[in-house]
Amino acid sequence: MPAKVMECLQGLGVTMCWGVSRGSMITGSSVHNQRVERLHRDVTSGILRSYLDEFNMMERSGLLDPINEVHLLSLHLVFLQEIKKSLDEFTRQWNYHGLSTEGGSSPLQLWTEGILRSANGRNSPLDGILSEEELIWYGVDEEDAISVSEEDPEVSVPSSNIPLSEDQLDYLHSLVSTNLTRSERISKYVELVGVVNEML
Repeated sequence: MPAKVMECLQGLGVTMCWGVSRGSMITGSSVHNQRVERLHRDVTSGILRSYLDEFNMMERSGLLDPINEVHLLSLHLVFLQEIKKSLDEFTRQWNYHGLSTEGGSSPLQLWTEGILRSANGRNSPLDGILSEEELIWYGVDEEDAISVSEEDPEVSVPSSNIPLSEDQLDYLHSLVSTNLTRSERISKYVELVGVVNEML
């Protein structure tokens, strides 16, 4: 059961901290969480805005129909890895940038400090994040000062109703390369729409 649930009045986000007997919900204007607002603004303006503009332009020019499954599949094939790569780079930069309000500490340093401070508390919402062995051995690895897991969280994309075999999907993936320019991405998208339509 959640220890604490926080929600902004606009309904933009809900955060749950798990634990026993913490039944409270904090609500309020999202301006009370300036870091979340800043992060949202930076992700949107720094990363997502260019993709949104690109997709809107494709819709206006008739290249993209957002309810056409062939178009959505082709869009995912061309853009999903590019967007993920952009977000991964942003995440790396964000996690290590210093916060002036926190004495120059980075978000990762603050998170780690909070984990270690809360590790010995009872009914901590952070129970289980670090094992006892990890707590004992936690420290600075002089050989590898930045030891961050590169494990990627899963993104769930609804399955398509397009009847393609695994071989056909593998072939489509093989047609897509990374580091494409904007015009190359759009050309590749148009090409894939044609290839998928031919397969059907």
